[in-house]
Amino acid sequence: MGQFIRSADAVRAAFNCLMIIVHHCGVAGSRPRGHTSLAGADDAQIVIERDKDKNVIAKVEFMKDAEGGAVIACKLEKVDLGTDAEGESLSSCVVVPTASGIAGLKLTKTQRFAFDLLQKLIATDGVSAPADAYLPADFKVCRAETWRERFYQEYPGDKLNTKQKALLRATLDLEEKKLIVLWREYVWIRVQEDKTD
Repeated sequence: MGQFIRSADAVRAAFNCLMIIVHHCGVAGSRPRGHTSLAGADDAQIVIERDKDKNVIAKVEFMKDAEGGAVIACKLEKVDLGTDAEGESLSSCVVVPTASGIAGLKLTKTQRFAFDLLQKLIATDGVSAPADAYLPADFKVCRAETWRERFYQEYPGDKLNTKQKALLRATLDLEEKKLIVLWREYVWIRVQEDKTD
């Protein structure tokens, strides 16, 4: 292991590059298998797992020069590439970011319902973000009224009053967890670039 570490460091120094070493977890699944000198020599350790929804979750377990704990979530989506010379379909996968803020967080059923509905509405009925929201040009948001109306239509229960209270509580909780932004008549999934409160 010592020779391997010295070799990896020599490549890093020679090419002035980052060396990424892919390693498997041990039987317990809580730490990499093998000699502990590898963990002692690295600058960062990132664990990659899949959650129950098949999202790929990358979590920084530790970093020497920064705080650990950052989480990035993504998923693989199939894309069609056309056909090959024999006329057979070709496809591949692309990495698509998911709401990284939700990775690893415990949500109640109502919070999850409201959040998932908002994600779906942004994908199907999303509108361009207002210019003064300081979001990327192609960023999609949802009208708060659309989210509210669909929540009332789809949330289980018969009483409108119950649904109103459920959405209000879920909205406040999701804002507190910094997962969504409710701004003027719009609502969207929070991203790092948000400058609005």
